[in-house]
Amino acid sequence: MKPTIIVIDRRCIFTECLCEYLTASLPELRVLSVSNAQQAAELAFLPVTCVLVSESCDMSAMRRTFPSASLLLICEGRGSEAFDPEIPKIMLDMPRDVFTEIVRSAARRGCVDALAAVPAPSDHEPPPNSIEDAEEQTRIAACSVRLSGREGEVLAALKRGLPNKLIADEMHLSENTVKIHVRNVMRKLGVTNRTMAALCKTADHPAKVTAPDIAH
Repeated sequence: MKPTIIVIDRRCIFTECLCEYLTASLPELRVLSVSNAQQAAELAFLPVTCVLVSESCDMSAMRRTFPSASLLLICEGRGSEAFDPEIPKIMLDMPRDVFTEIVRSAARRGCVDALAAVPAPSDHEPPPNSIEDAEEQTRIAACSVRLSGREGEVLAALKRGLPNKLIADEMHLSENTVKIHVRNVMRKLGVTNRTMAALCKTADHPAKVTAPDIAH
């Protein structure tokens, strides 16, 4: 599983653009976006090594949730606001290559801290494997659910990072119908947001159809 960067920002268009840029610039890392700290906490089962936060009030919560990750506060510019000098910051007006290198270095530092935080296994206990165990549990749960054909198509679109409007256009459905399918997919997978649904591993064979789709 790739080391993960989480971007926390309520501005959807800005966040999507930033995630697309970081994904293209840092292919060795997984980049995910959420709207708030509560959604970020739901991803604590992932190997998160860096968190980019847009609101300083979320920093303390993220330190508790991801104690080994590097945290960076996203700032509009060097003269935009007087922030706590103790909080690491990253400026949006930086040159792109500098911005990218700061994020890469922070993610690497988070990897090192995470490894240092893992206790040495005892002589009588197997080494902890929580990340792999969580991934395996998610894979088993996802493979055991019974999605309809349309829900399987919607899940595939979620894995590609498409918003509801683009999914609706691509599948020739109304946006409200897509929302219903997304809610059903999340309910069946046992997750609480579309990001976690997109992370679920599914079997290579087509989803099992439980009933014909009639919503268009």
